[in-house]
Amino acid sequence: GHSAGLPPKFALMATKSAAELQLGGFVRESIKGKIHKVQSHHANAYSLRIESIRIGDSYDTAEELLNFAQNAKQKYVPALIDTMQACVTLPDGINGGQLVSSPYELYHDRGAPWRSMFITVEGVSEGLELRYEDLLVEHQTFLDQAWGTSVRPCVMP
Repeated sequence: GHSAGLPPKFALMATKSAAELQLGGFVRESIKGKIHKVQSHHANAYSLRIESIRIGDSYDTAEELLNFAQNAKQKYVPALIDTMQACVTLPDGINGGQLVSSPYELYHDRGAPWRSMFITVEGVSEGLELRYEDLLVEHQTFLDQAWGTSVRPCVMP
């Protein structure tokens, strides 16, 4: 059985400088704003269905990266929630014909600067906004000298 009869749940709250993992449920007083509950769609992992990923200055003007084919059987891509990963990983293909183009290629080929990434999860009416500066991490690669910096947003295929 579970301690105190609680179902197996957890809450993860994070900012750029701090994080808190609460096991067995959550303490409502530790949360500012709305709580969004989302069902996992996989029995052995924390998996969500992502319906939209947009990048730009505002949600309304942002470029959509998940362009679903007209005959797509599903209008989402699965996403694993990995609390040990500091990066956003985008699909780097057309997902078996479900997508018109590779979201990572659209992101990579986008020449314009952007301020935020907006992610819409199935079952949540308002999207999650990730600011550009919150995705910045230091990379140590051979490209540092060519790009003039080792600090870039952590978005990868």
